Amino acid sequence: MFSATTLPRSKPHPDVYLHALSALTANPARTLALEDSTLGMRAALAAGIACVVCPDTSNPSASLDHTGAALGVDSLVQLNYNTLAGLMD
Repeated sequence: MFSATTLPRSKPHPDVYLHALSALTANPARTLALEDSTLGMRAALAAGIACVVCPDTSNPSASLDHTGAALGVDSLVQLNYNTLAGLMD
């Protein structure tokens, strides 16, 4: 698990995503982020990672801007393997 609490900057800076990519030797073009916040989405995008945005159901009044997201959904149950794999093609 990676956390911005161990890095100098938190979201919307991409540091936590860049750290995870490096530690896992992952290719950002073959990685997806699932985010429930605009700041998190911005961090993922700044790291070159496609992002799926789903609102935090415990805070339904929070404003969520999906601009730039690969996909915005109302619930994670809307996602399946084919949908997610298609975002990386």
